[in-house]
Amino acid sequence: MPWDELVRTLGSGGTLVAVLIAAQQLLLNRRQIRASFEDDLSREYRALSVQLPADAFFDDADRSVQMTGEQQQAMLRYFDLSNEQLRYCEQRRVSRSTAKAWREGIEENLRLPRFEQAWEAITPRLGTDHFTELYKLRPPVPVRVTQPSPVLSAQPSVSRSDRAPQRVE
Repeated sequence: MPWDELVRTLGSGGTLVAVLIAAQQLLLNRRQIRASFEDDLSREYRALSVQLPADAFFDDADRSVQMTGEQQQAMLRYFDLSNEQLRYCEQRRVSRSTAKAWREGIEENLRLPRFEQAWEAITPRLGTDHFTELYKLRPPVPVRVTQPSPVLSAQPSVSRSDRAPQRVE
């Protein structure tokens, strides 16, 4: 094999090795960026969780105890963060294992008494497009009508004396 052909072959092989190393480095960087992104959201969750009611994660929490305004705000932020996390799962911006862990954790939390209590208090006041990802796991609570509708109560009742006289034969 002539010398110049050997140099070209080695040069092509070296280029291939360099491309493979660069591709591997890009994959590693992508994983590191994703892990950093996931860690940031996990830190945000941990910071938020200390603002939730102390018994929020108890299976036997007493739902008759009302939450303070601050606790309800923290629950609203939790729902918002959870919705965002689920959106990232759908967009595949987080790893499969993280997506699975987040989804399972959110589903478990939504079944806990204090989270149910907050869900029932908050979701009727929001539009149906607010927590689109969370609503896939748990539908919003419909708005409760506690008083008769003004339209229905505005209809006058008809008494016997208001009716047209009946013809007697």
